[in-house]
Amino acid sequence: AAGTRAPGGVSKCRYTFEGHKDFVLSVAFAPQDTWLISGSKDRSVQFWDTHNISTAAEEGPSLILQGHQNSVISVAHSPAGKVFATGSGDKRARIWRYSYAN
Repeated sequence: AAGTRAPGGVSKCRYTFEGHKDFVLSVAFAPQDTWLISGSKDRSVQFWDTHNISTAAEEGPSLILQGHQNSVISVAHSPAGKVFATGSGDKRARIWRYSYAN
């Protein structure tokens, strides 16, 4: 039927990432580092390594960060990589640095 397709012709979900205990409020993709980063009402930030996306979707997050005292409302990844920012209902913005050891 007309009007049922998403913009750009995308018509179905390819992968679902589960791990948060409450609403997911923000998602950022860090393509140079192959990370999907999400922020949630559960006050956590979760990382999925999308280098092997089907495994990541099945196994859950590679890393869970805690630090905010309220919902993580926004997540933004730096174009330079290895740094991202979060904004929360606790009235704080935080800048985080990460590294990944294989």
